[in-house]
Amino acid sequence: MLQFCFNFAFKFSCRRYIEGVSQLRHFLERLLQQRYLENVPTIVPVLEREHRAASVKLKETAAELEDLDCDKLKVGAYTISR
Repeated sequence: MLQFCFNFAFKFSCRRYIEGVSQLRHFLERLLQQRYLENVPTIVPVLEREHRAASVKLKETAAELEDLDCDKLKVGAYTISR
């Protein structure tokens, strides 16, 4: 009988613990979403700036790659080796 009572109490306390953790998770998810929505006006301009900077850098890199030519590289290598 004592073992049955212990098992019941253990299962009950585990169930309450799991419910508490679940409620905490839901609370934190709602809080995170609320904070995110509050900060969207701040986040969007930062993301736009970063996007512009990355786009410029990508265009510069693409232009550098376009300028690479085997003949130019050979001439450059020949000049350096002299």
